[in-house]
Amino acid sequence: MFPPHSAGFAIYGFLRTPDDFWESIFACIEVGGDTDSVASMCGSLAGAYAGYDNILNSRSDAAFVLDAIQDSAAPNTADVAALRSLGASMYHVAVGSSAAKL
Repeated sequence: MFPPHSAGFAIYGFLRTPDDFWESIFACIEVGGDTDSVASMCGSLAGAYAGYDNILNSRSDAAFVLDAIQDSAAPNTADVAALRSLGASMYHVAVGSSAAKL
């Protein structure tokens, strides 16, 4: 992994389709190479922009896919539920609890 290239492509993947969380991530996976790192960086950007509730409601299988997210490097060491809660709180602080999608 070369950080400047990985970060640059993650930003590109997000900016390519900022209103479609899943398409942003898929763009980073389809290109090949260090897809897990690039897609995770892109997903962080796209997720912060979209908000968890919007991501969850964007596909019929979103809950299944999101529930499968885990820390595979060191299983059971990351509190994924707490990270989701923190992300949701940060999103609501950034856009307001009653704000529509950006």
